[in-house]
Amino acid sequence: MKSSPGRPLSPATTKQSSKQSSAPHATAGDVSAISFAKRIHPANLYSAPKKASAELVVQLAEENASLELVLDDLPDPVLWMDGTCRIYRANRAATDAFSKELPDILGRTCYEVIHGASAPPPDCPHHRVRSTGHAERGEFIHAPQEKTFEMAASPCGFAPEGSRGCVAVLRDLTGHRSTESALRSECSQLTGRARHFELRLRELALLGEMEDMLQLCDTQEKTYSLLAHFAAKIFGEGSGALRLLRSRKRLLETSAVWGENPPSSRPIPAENCSAIKLARTTEFMGCIPPCRHASGASAAESLCFPVMGQGETLGSLELVLAAPSHDSKEIESADIVRRRAMTVAGHFGRALVNLRIRQTLHGVSIRDQLTGLFNRRYLDEVLDREVHRAMRANRPLSVIMLDVDHFKQFNDTHGHPAGDALLRSLARMLQSRTRREDVTCRYGGEEFVMILPEAPLEVACRRAEQLRSEALRLRPNQNGAGSKPVTLSMGIAALPQDGMSARELLANADRNLYHAKQAGRDRVVAGSHPSKSEVHALIP
Repeated sequence: MKSSPGRPLSPATTKQSSKQSSAPHATAGDVSAISFAKRIHPANLYSAPKKASAELVVQLAEENASLELVLDDLPDPVLWMDGTCRIYRANRAATDAFSKELPDILGRTCYEVIHGASAPPPDCPHHRVRSTGHAERGEFIHAPQEKTFEMAASPCGFAPEGSRGCVAVLRDLTGHRSTESALRSECSQLTGRARHFELRLRELALLGEMEDMLQLCDTQEKTYSLLAHFAAKIFGEGSGALRLLRSRKRLLETSAVWGENPPSSRPIPAENCSAIKLARTTEFMGCIPPCRHASGASAAESLCFPVMGQGETLGSLELVLAAPSHDSKEIESADIVRRRAMTVAGHFGRALVNLRIRQTLHGVSIRDQLTGLFNRRYLDEVLDREVHRAMRANRPLSVIMLDVDHFKQFNDTHGHPAGDALLRSLARMLQSRTRREDVTCRYGGEEFVMILPEAPLEVACRRAEQLRSEALRLRPNQNGAGSKPVTLSMGIAALPQDGMSARELLANADRNLYHAKQAGRDRVVAGSHPSKSEVHALIP
């Protein structure tokens, strides 16, 4: 018969152990064998016949020996404690769990062995069993070995000196908790990555939407407003500014701002921005700012990025990130913000390049290549718009059509290069003598048309005479010797007396120009009203 590692067997203890083997289930089946002994009290044994008692004692001894072997071979630690929390019995697994020899465990209190404390902690299941009298379960950390145990404690009705004790079964959860911690960490990382991908997809969706809407922007103002709108969406609570580089002045001029606390809109010398000088990202995080224009960004992080397009620096993108609030649940890392800003700066650069290309193409489509004036295509578009505007506002509008006298003869005499030079000189003179709202177009060949909004017929006539006189001073030859002065013939039509549509005004102006030619050239003709059949004949 094998004795317990806790104390040697005796008849009394044998009987006592036999009683424990029948005790009620205390800790989820781990000490169920103990409950059997509780059903048989020693007094009942002595009252039985001697022969039956002897057989019962032998049977109980055998069962106790078997129980001892089972308990000693259990993989989980089992501790028996008396009413004062002192351990009077333990199995082999307990010595392995706490890395102690059996004499170092027996006789000591459970809170010294298990918790390494001088008093039982309030959350100790054994301590709660003593208070409630019921089975308790809990979890604790064995600090010396940094192990996590689960304890299931159940009261037992007998213990040394007859006090009410406790049986506790422990299970080492260190591996489980380590696995759970690793899983939680991986879950947190996966959640962060999923959140990152979600934000990235949202960012890409916004950038795609921005690209689509930029195709509809035909002016700089619309483009800059759209860029600011999407920048506010992409960067959230942060503020920022898009500045464009004016190469001639070497200034960064603010084209768009967004956010509650945007950077200053004043022009910035290009040499004050390191992002422009070095064509790289600079940042200010409370230390000495690399960009002098970002020195006012306090309590926030300022980032400055160059906006590049087709290999050249177009401007800069400055971000002022809002300081994180105390209750903010999510704080993006500087790397994420930097990557996003670089992506947005790249899209802004492509948008600005596309705007410049569209403006160039539009300029080519509406400008005369030789003179730089608007062409006939633009004339047809703008004259119709100006006529409708003048009629709605009941305001005057005049049209001047002019032609260079004897231009074919001049070309034959001096050559086409000289003729081209004459037309360019005349175009510069016309542009320099017109108002900002006036429109000057090359109608075809040596003919030009001027649209004068808000100008009645009398004002148009005076302007035409001034232009005719100014043209006499032009010298078409480069050396100026032996060349005749340039003379102009002009015809004028005014709204509403000379027509109520763009076609009628052009037809009447052309008719008056024809009369000026017939009258000897070098003159201004206005107020000649052809018949309707003549007007339609003149309309191409």
